[in-house]
Order: sequence, then structure tokens, then C-alpha cells
Amino acid sequence: MGHQILAYPDGDDSKIPFQSRIGTKLIVGFLIIATITGSVGYLSLYYSQTVADKFHELVLQSLPTMESLKEIKVAALHIETATNEYVFIPRNGNNYLQEINEQKSNFNNNLNKYESLVDKYFPDEKGTVDAIRNIGVQFISNADKLVKLKQTMPSSDTLTPTMIQQLQSIKNEFEPDELFKVVDGAISKDRSEIVNRASTVNTAISNSSLVTIFSIIISVIVAICFGLYFSRYISNPISNLKDAAAKIGVGDYVAACKFISKTQRGDEIGKLSSGIERMRQNIESMKKNLDKLVEQRTKEVETKNAELLEREKDLEKVNQELVTNERAKEEFISMVSHELKTPLTPLKMYVEMFLKTSGLGGLNEKQLKAMKMIHSSVSKLELLINDIFDVYKLDIGRLKLNKRPIEVTSLVQENISELEPITKDKQIQLNPKIIPPADTVNVLCDSKRIEQVISNLVKNSVDFVPEKGGKITIRAEADESHQNVIFTVEDNGIGIPLEKMDNLFKTFYQVDTTLARKHGGTGLGLVICKGIIESHGGKIWIDRNYTHGTSIKFTLPIASSDNL
Repeated sequence: MGHQILAYPDGDDSKIPFQSRIGTKLIVGFLIIATITGSVGYLSLYYSQTVADKFHELVLQSLPTMESLKEIKVAALHIETATNEYVFIPRNGNNYLQEINEQKSNFNNNLNKYESLVDKYFPDEKGTVDAIRNIGVQFISNADKLVKLKQTMPSSDTLTPTMIQQLQSIKNEFEPDELFKVVDGAISKDRSEIVNRASTVNTAISNSSLVTIFSIIISVIVAICFGLYFSRYISNPISNLKDAAAKIGVGDYVAACKFISKTQRGDEIGKLSSGIERMRQNIESMKKNLDKLVEQRTKEVETKNAELLEREKDLEKVNQELVTNERAKEEFISMVSHELKTPLTPLKMYVEMFLKTSGLGGLNEKQLKAMKMIHSSVSKLELLINDIFDVYKLDIGRLKLNKRPIEVTSLVQENISELEPITKDKQIQLNPKIIPPADTVNVLCDSKRIEQVISNLVKNSVDFVPEKGGKITIRAEADESHQNVIFTVEDNGIGIPLEKMDNLFKTFYQVDTTLARKHGGTGLGLVICKGIIESHGGKIWIDRNYTHGTSIKFTLPIASSDNL
């Protein structure tokens, strides 16, 4: 580990000479390539502009001029044909006259267009224009003479020899051969001009292609030379530094030193090489310190691990004790519940026998009142025992549910039938209200437990509705998502103050906590209702917007193939 390579002392980049920096060499190389590429590109642009100019001249000058001459010749042919047919074929005269006039107009228009193009682009052909115009004027004048002579002759289907002779004398002067000769000469001259300009365009295109190919070849050659130079100048030392870093990564610091020694020079790569060497030395030193620290920490971890094993054994022992205690607690609750219910069952049975039969002897009014009080107290005590046991099972999560699909209508009607005796004794109206489509759906629930919930809610309402005119409604309706049915138990009683609604579902909570409270109860009924409904995947709440008494709602899921 005695190798040390320090090409530069610690400092900034200003100690590297400007001409030795890689950036300087890159800039020079790029400037050379840019100069060559720009020069060749300018030549290519020049030849491209030449091609465009020549093609522009060809399109805007020569082609329209030759086209005008062709139209002049075509119009002259049509004038000659229509005039001969009008004069020598005495029928459809008006159609021929119309054709003659249209073609004379086309002749003059194209002659004017040709003259305009010559004045603008080919002033040396002015004599040709004058010759065509003079001959054309004479040609049209002879056509007019033939037409007028024809019009002065008597109307007849056949011409006399004298008429034919007069017409033939003028027709001899009417022949357009001389006009065609001049026009053909002008067309031939324009065609030669087009050929010359097309040749010029082809030459310019060829030169432009050569310049483009030449620029590509020069640019590729320069780029290859530039790339080879910098590949040797930059890539080789970087490859050595990469190999050095790889050796440092595997801990072979001697081999790393050999690679670093190949990269000593006076530019940024040399500076980087020195930095990597310092990093190598630091890593080597850190590795030694880390090995010592790892050895120390390993001993500490072994000690802590032994302590954790001891704690794990202690925790396992405590957990076993908790399980045993929980089992004992459950057995104790079950035993207490059983022992409390055992004396209550015969007591309740004998009281009911005294109240319903006379087999044990008749009772006077005072005795009957006492028996009713005993029966009521026994029922309340039995309910209290059941509630406490249900709350315990809810707390430990062992409340068993026998869920199955049941019709909403059947569930509500069964509860109405069981609760009617209680409400009839107190002259309270108990009304079912099932809103479609809830009357056609099934809910997934344990019907006995839901009857327990509805019974608790109705019995609470019975205690707080007026003695006369009391009303309790059990309503069922589907929610907006049609995935749940909302059950509502509402009454026209005294209601619950807003400040006490938040605590309504807490264990042992009573709305009326005074010593002189009128109604009994343990404060466990709504807690059990909440636990049962939530065990079904529903929720229960008090409707704060209901102002005519108390309204408590809960939801049950609609039975479907997904939750069966």
C-alpha cells in the first residue's frame, strides 16, 4: 500500500494551463468542423438558389409564352374552319358566326398575352410579335370579307358559279399558312429556350448534388479523424480510471495504483486521477477502521441477541399467563352467568304460575302486586345478565352470528308480532313501513340478533313516548347504492338532547342520570345494538335532523352472490 500518486496539489482548475484543457481542444475541433461544414453548406445553398431561379424562369417565362403561341394557332385554325363552313356550307349560319366571334376573341386575347410576356421577358422578340399581329390582322380581315360577301349574297341552298368564283378569290388570300409559319417559328424558338433553361437547371442540380456529396464526405472524414483523436486522448485514460475504480471496488488497491499511474498528465483527467488516488487512500484507511468497528459491533450484537432471547422467553411466559387468565376470565363469566340464571329460572317460573293460574292458591290484590314486582325485577335481572354476557363476548370478539338471507318484509313483520303485546298494553301504535324496492330484497343477517336490536330500540321508545297517542314506526328502505337496507325505528317521544347524542352508544351511558330517573336500564342496550350491527358490516346512528322525537337508523347489507 505504499503507492501514492499526486499529479497536482490540492487546488482549483486555474492551475491547469488553458491550452492543455480538454475543453479548449474540443472547442478548436468543433470550430474546424463547423467551418468546413458551413463553407460546404453555403456552396450547396448557392447552387440550390441557382436551381430555384432557373426553374422559376422556366415556369414563369418560357412555358406561358409557348402556351400562348399554341393557343393563337388553335384559335386561327378554328376561325378558318368555322369561316369555310359558314361560307361554303349554307346551313346553321348563326352557330358558325358565334364560333367565329368567340375564336376571334380568343385569338386577340392570347396575342395580347403573348405580347405582354415578350415585352416583360423577351424584348428581343418584339419583331416576331409585330409580324404575328400584322399577319393575324390581315387573316381576320379576310375572314370578315368572306363573311360579309356571304351575307350580301341571296339566301339559297346552292351557290352559283359566279358566287363561288368571288368567294374563292377572297379565300385564296384567307389561307393562314403564313400566320402558322411565323407562329411555328416563334414556338420553335421558345422550345429551344426551354431546352436551354432545362439544361441549365439540370446542370445546377448536378452541381448541387456534387457539393452535397462532397460536404458529406468531408464532414465524415473530419468527424472520424476528430473522433479517433479524442478516443485516444480521452477514452483510453478514462478506461484506465474505470479499471482502477473497479479494482478499488473489490479491494485490490495495488492493481488500482497501476492503472492510476497510466493517467498522469497536465489536464482535467490528470486532476481526476489524483482525486481518485486520494479517494483510494481514504477508502483503504476507512476499510481498516470499518473492520475494527464491525468486529466491535458484532460482539455487541451477540450480547444484545442473547438479551433478546431471554426477553422473548419472558414475553412468551407472560403471554401464556395472559391466555390462561383470559380463558379463566371467560370461564368465570360463563359460570357466573349460569349460576345467576339458575336460581332465577325457577323463581320466574313460580311467579308466572302464581300470576297466570290458581293452582297454588288465590292471591289478593296486595299479593298480586307484589308478584308482579317480583316478576318485573326477575326479568330485569335476567336481561341484565344477558346484556353483560353479550357485551363481554363483543369485547373479546366471540359473538357468534348465524347469517343467512332473509326477506326484509318477513324480518319486520316477525318483530312487529313479537312486540305488539308490549305496545298494546300501553296503547301505543306500532306501525311497519317498508318502502319499495326494499319489500322485494333479502338482507344477509342473523335474524335472532337483529330481532334483539329492533326489540331494544322499540322498548327504549316505549319508555319515552306519551301515554296517550304514542306512535312507533319501523321503516325499511334501500339506500342510494342499492347495496344496503336502512332500517329506522322512530317515535314521537320526548327525544334526546343534542349534547347527549355523542355519548349515546357508550357503555353504561344513561341519558337521565338523576337519582329520581323514571326509567330503568343498564346503559348496555345501545352498546350491544352497535356491536351486533357492526359485526354484520353495517353501521348505526341517531338521526340528528329528526325533530318529532327520537329516530335511530342502522344498515344491513343486501344479500348477493358476492357476500353469500
